[in-house]
Amino acid sequence: QNLHVVFCLSYIGTTFADYCRMYPSLVSCTTAIWLLPWPGEALTEVALKFLTEGELEEQYRVPVAEVFGNAHVAVTDYSTQMYAKEKRMNYVTPTNYLELVQGYMSMLISKQKKLGASADKLRNGLSKLDDARVQVAEMSIDLEEKQQICDKKSKECEELLVVIVAERSKADVQQAQVEADSIRIAKEEKETKVIADDATRDLEKAMPALEAAMDALEKLDKKSIAEVKAYAKPPEMVMKTMCAVMTVMEKTPSWAQAKQELNDVQFLAKIKGFDKDNIKDATLRKIEKYTKDPNFTPKAVGNVSLAAGALCQWVHAMKIYAEVYREVEPKRNALKRA
Repeated sequence: QNLHVVFCLSYIGTTFADYCRMYPSLVSCTTAIWLLPWPGEALTEVALKFLTEGELEEQYRVPVAEVFGNAHVAVTDYSTQMYAKEKRMNYVTPTNYLELVQGYMSMLISKQKKLGASADKLRNGLSKLDDARVQVAEMSIDLEEKQQICDKKSKECEELLVVIVAERSKADVQQAQVEADSIRIAKEEKETKVIADDATRDLEKAMPALEAAMDALEKLDKKSIAEVKAYAKPPEMVMKTMCAVMTVMEKTPSWAQAKQELNDVQFLAKIKGFDKDNIKDATLRKIEKYTKDPNFTPKAVGNVSLAAGALCQWVHAMKIYAEVYREVEPKRNALKRA
């Protein structure tokens, strides 16, 4: 029966009113003690206590504490007037006042430290400037003495340099020319070798396929050509091979045109001596239509006709050579210019 429970509630906002509606016993079974606003003297005393514990000079403590108290009282009065006119409540609590005083003290300490550090830097800077001024004065005297010695030595050096320059001017010009020529020749030789090696490597990519195709063509004779020519209606792979050959030769890709070329006794000679260095870009794009076909291979075509298989291999070789030649030709031209 001697147990007493004390708890605090803030009346700010609607929370306190909501609690009273939810728990009526808060009103009927308790004794409410309302904490009245602090008077101005109490506010000033609290602020003065904080200011005394701080580092504010004594002559400013009382005026600053009064400013805090008067400001809080003024805000409380204006809040009451605003409520009477606007029906809008602005709560001004002792906690706000304590936060105001503590915030001021924190800012005061921060500013004092900042200003103290700046003052220390200024004193150090002025001290160093004084030291530097003394050192500069001493060095100026030493500099004047050494300057006289330097002037004398400089005059002697200038007289000696006139003689040296006169004797070596011609030798320097010749030496510079020789060095420039040597550097230029070495650079051109290195660039030429790089271009030649690069062109050779690129060309070597196409040579195996070209040599294999030429070896296969060497095995063909008139009988082999007659075998292909004898088809009235050639198999699909033979037809495709001859159309590809006609495309490379920039002829109409048809069996009629192919038979006309096959009837030429110089057909093999034309194939072997074909001008592969001048295959046009448009022709190369047309050839790719055949070479990209996965079934258009020398082995697959050779199973139908050995002669057509050799010609298929020749078409692939021309395509590879033309692609590599486009990379190699600019390098050859650069090599000739070099």
